[in-house]
Amino acid sequence: MSRITLREARFDERDLLGIWHLCKQHFQKYEACTFDEFQNFCRGVWLNNPARTPEHGWVLENPSGEIGGFQGLIPIKMKVGDREVCAGAGHSWVVSPECRVHSLLLFKKVLSWSDRHFLLITAAGEVVVAIGSKLNCGITKIPVRDFNQQFVWLIRPDVILQWALNWNGYTRLAKLVRFFPVAQMVTNFTRIPCAGRLGLRFRCPRLSVEQVSVFGDEFDELWESNKHSYGVTAVRDKASLNWRHLAAPSVTGRTVVFECRDEGKLCGFLALQHRIEGGRFPPGHYVVTDVFYDRRRQDVLYNLMNFAFDFSKARGGSIFQVSNMSQELAQALRSQQPYIRTLKIWLYWYKAPSAELAALCQREIWWPSGSDGESSI
Repeated sequence: MSRITLREARFDERDLLGIWHLCKQHFQKYEACTFDEFQNFCRGVWLNNPARTPEHGWVLENPSGEIGGFQGLIPIKMKVGDREVCAGAGHSWVVSPECRVHSLLLFKKVLSWSDRHFLLITAAGEVVVAIGSKLNCGITKIPVRDFNQQFVWLIRPDVILQWALNWNGYTRLAKLVRFFPVAQMVTNFTRIPCAGRLGLRFRCPRLSVEQVSVFGDEFDELWESNKHSYGVTAVRDKASLNWRHLAAPSVTGRTVVFECRDEGKLCGFLALQHRIEGGRFPPGHYVVTDVFYDRRRQDVLYNLMNFAFDFSKARGGSIFQVSNMSQELAQALRSQQPYIRTLKIWLYWYKAPSAELAALCQREIWWPSGSDGESSI
């Protein structure tokens, strides 16, 4: 068997070419991604990341210099209690069939990294969870009740039906339901069972909500003024927000951000991603990926959610989804009668590098979101 070397990823053109080939072969979301697009994506996620430190990715390399495996860690600044710590979120653990026997080298490298840094696994698959449990390596579920629940409002259930038929191979039937009068019958048929679950509308005094073009100094002030009411969460200063929501490229969708103000004062923001149509995402799929606000002001949350839902609906949205939620946010949204989908596995895990941080993670209230890791990248 050829000797395999494990080394730190350089994210240069040569490494990226090998990683790109691997990702295209093994991840559906990269199938249509060109090499130029992939280079832009990786440079944006890693090299231009304001939280970047050394050691945020490793590759398996054979004696010919070919890349046979990759494991990335997206750099993130986390607030845990009163401390800010360097963290990394696992991204794209992928190994070619020829190197499969060496897969655990990458996983164990991540675990050794987590002995010194805060590790997040925010899109855990069944294999990752099974291996982590078997190795008894200290990876722990995020302590948020019912975190594996996704809240969904079906804006246009007829569109979802057509997409589901195509997705499951019933293409001829999907074409049929697009034509009148069948289309009208299908629309009526699908909307009747969804009555009362097609809209989200909090009753509250109306505040000003506008789209954000850039995160400025006010967002630093918003973070500093409110961070102490959030126990464990990703840092949301302007550098992190500009990178995460406006600069970092995504292969899953395009993000817009809305800010809420009361008499001109910034009180909170919400990030909304329009998933790229195709594959596992139906047309018009909108997902809330981040919410941060003055927690004393529920009216700020209500205005942001109302605006995001109306924005999605006005642009032909078919699904409005909120997931990766804190218990507080989930409790507020239950009043809006969402469909609740419970996932089979728990997507979000973590490992603290010290007993002190581990105790804080269990004691403090978590405020997770898609901005904590790779779930919206």
